[in-house]
Amino acid sequence: MNLLAHAPIARAAAWIAAVALFTLVFGLPLAMLALAAVAGQWNGALPDTLTLRHLAALGGPGQWPALWHSVVPPRWRRPSPCY
Repeated sequence: MNLLAHAPIARAAAWIAAVALFTLVFGLPLAMLALAAVAGQWNGALPDTLTLRHLAALGGPGQWPALWHSVVPPRWRRPSPCY
C-alpha cells in the first residue's frame, strides 16, 4: 500500500488513526447492537440485566420465514401465496 506518509512513524500514525476511525464508525455501533440483543433491561449507559431470551425467541416457530423476508432481497424470494 502506497501512503503519502513516507516516514515509518508517519505510516504507523496513519494506520493507528485509520483503525481508530474504523472502530468508532463501525465497531461501536455493532457492539451496541450485540448488547441490545442480550439486554434484559436497559436503563442507563449499559444494560442492567442480560438474558438470552431474545436470541432463543429468534429460533421459535414462524420466526425463520420472517427473518428470511427481512434479510433476503425480493428478487431472490419465491412469491408468497396471498391468503
